[in-house]
Amino acid sequence: MAQEMIIPIRFSGRKIVPYNREVWEATLARFEDKNALITVKEYHNHRSLKQNAFYWGFIIPLIKEFLDEYIGEPITKDDIHSYNLKQILGDDFMVKEVLSVPIISRSEGKTPSKMNSKEFGIFIASVQKMWAEYGLYIPDRDSYYGNLI
Repeated sequence: MAQEMIIPIRFSGRKIVPYNREVWEATLARFEDKNALITVKEYHNHRSLKQNAFYWGFIIPLIKEFLDEYIGEPITKDDIHSYNLKQILGDDFMVKEVLSVPIISRSEGKTPSKMNSKEFGIFIASVQKMWAEYGLYIPDRDSYYGNLI
């Protein structure tokens, strides 16, 4: 059975520079005189679980509560998220049919799930700014959670 090794590296001056030299050397020794396949793909620091929890577990419910009081009718968390995507990322949503069933489809823009932690932080800051214009103050993650996260 083939074993897959994932070793974080960076390229510097056309050289491979491993982040963990010991693991790299052990891997080279293990595959000495053997055929191997190396796959290279760019690494992206995806958004953190803490950022995700802050957005879906605090920001979205806070907006939902605000809108429930403001417009007087319940709105779903997914609708709020879609609104944020439309307003901040410019996503377009459309209804189309797949096998005679109407579905809602969205444009192929950058999604929060594909953002790195910095990009998602900018998205969250944009959400905070946008909702502040409507009169809803959303505290920063650190000021809300303190040292818990």
